[in-house]
Amino acid sequence: MFPGITPSTEIKLLSIDNGVVVLQAGQPAAIRISAFKDVTRQRKDPDTGFLSDINILSMQVTELNGKPVLTIYEVTAEKLAAQFRPYLAEPTFSSKLYTITKTGSGYLTNYTLVVT
Repeated sequence: MFPGITPSTEIKLLSIDNGVVVLQAGQPAAIRISAFKDVTRQRKDPDTGFLSDINILSMQVTELNGKPVLTIYEVTAEKLAAQFRPYLAEPTFSSKLYTITKTGSGYLTNYTLVVT
């Protein structure tokens, strides 16, 4: 993944737990990103037990809510990854602040991304 950082299988976002960013519903989290990559991992469906490949947008985070950090934020939600993509295509992606707010849970989870 990224040098010096241990990857997690799934990350939400707001605090750091075991070296990864964790997200809480209704609480905006602001991150700054220094690098990103697409990865594929196998995930076991909790209901059926079947394994399937999932695409993950993995990002190295250098700032969380105004504080310096060195950790990873992994996006498994395709809708949220799609919101990030136009900004990550820009050469200035690392100078931007990405504020993510999660609402709902389970299949009703939604994410709002504000970029400044």
